[in-house]
Amino acid sequence: MTEATALPPAAQHYLEQLRLESARLPRADRQQLLGQISEHLGEAAGEGSEIDDVLARLGSPRELVAEAGAETAEQAPAPRRPSAMLWLAAAAIVVGALMLLWGGSLMLVTGRGRTLLLAVPGAVLAATGVVLLVRRLRSGDDDPATAQARRRIARTLSIAAIAAGALLLILSGALVLLTGRGRSLLIAIPGIVLAIGGSIALLLTARRPERSGVQRGRI
Repeated sequence: MTEATALPPAAQHYLEQLRLESARLPRADRQQLLGQISEHLGEAAGEGSEIDDVLARLGSPRELVAEAGAETAEQAPAPRRPSAMLWLAAAAIVVGALMLLWGGSLMLVTGRGRTLLLAVPGAVLAATGVVLLVRRLRSGDDDPATAQARRRIARTLSIAAIAAGALLLILSGALVLLTGRGRSLLIAIPGIVLAIGGSIALLLTARRPERSGVQRGRI
């Protein structure tokens, strides 16, 4: 490629204006645009073309930048809604936690150990929700906008899972103190699972998403 210093003054001035105008473009798009226009002008100057005619055909730097910005916007994928798996995980965690709290509360009020059976499906649901949440967070197939929305929802769910786990642990301890029955500690198991799973999911949401972007060439 012809060096910029070998370009005619008009071409050099054009490139300087283009550098200023293109400052608002994404870095990759800006570098690609500047490189292609610089190469195009260098080839035109090397072939003895009338540089003023070449610049006229290119249009003003502002027009070039506006066109490049429009193309970038068209290439950007439309944000997708969070996946069904994420909503399923949310529903499982919420419903499971409510069932666990309900079963524990009945045990606290009635003193009957059989009421803990109501907590069994709740524990299964909550644990399944945590597993689905962690699996969804480990996947990286979303566009940046969707990934950001997914992380916000997942962060909220993770905190909710940790809070529910802590409540179950507190409830389990209270049941043991009030009833003196060691089997009340069974309700602490799903609480531990929720707290640990929510903590893992929260750590995963803190990971920086990978950047990806394929830019199309243009002149």
